Amino acid sequence: MPDNSSGPLQEGIFTGSGMGFVGEVELEVHFLRESPDSHPLIGQIRTLQSDEVREYWNRVIKELKPQVIDRQSTDIDTLTGATESSRAFLEAVENAMDKAYETK
Repeated sequence: MPDNSSGPLQEGIFTGSGMGFVGEVELEVHFLRESPDSHPLIGQIRTLQSDEVREYWNRVIKELKPQVIDRQSTDIDTLTGATESSRAFLEAVENAMDKAYETK
C-alpha cells in the first residue's frame, strides 16, 4: 500500500501501470468523494490496456477489483493460477494511488 504520509488521496482520475505475466497493464483509477467533507475513495477501476491472457485477466477483474474497492486497499491475496496478472493489477492500483497522494 502506498505511503500516505503526505496526506489524504486527491480527488480525480489517475492512471497506474504494473508488469504482468505477458506485459504491462494500465489502469485508470477514479478517486471520488462521497460527500464534500469526506476524503476521496477508490470508486472505479477501468482497464486501459492489458495483454494478459483474457481468461486470467477477466478473473482478476471479477474477483480482485471489487475487493480493492470494498476494502479501499491493495492488501489482498493474489489469485491462484493468475498470480502475475493479480500482482500487475494490484501494482497498477498502487501506482495510481501514489500519483493521487502526490497531486496537490
